[in-house]
Amino acid sequence: MELNKNALSEVVNKVSDLNEKASAVIDQVKEKVADNETLSGLVERADDVQDKAESLIKQAKEKMAGDTNE
Repeated sequence: MELNKNALSEVVNKVSDLNEKASAVIDQVKEKVADNETLSGLVERADDVQDKAESLIKQAKEKMAGDTNE
């Protein structure tokens, strides 16, 4: 079971890193397309996806912490 926890931890960390990079890209895109409604809509959806990713990362970390405590 320890191997699975380590693998999950590694995946969560990588997804977390990718999410941070995505956040930086989203911020850059927001600055460049603030006046374009279509692209702004896409950026808003990207923001929603990022929020969901952050939520899933948090849940996975909490689950890993809970599994460790059991």
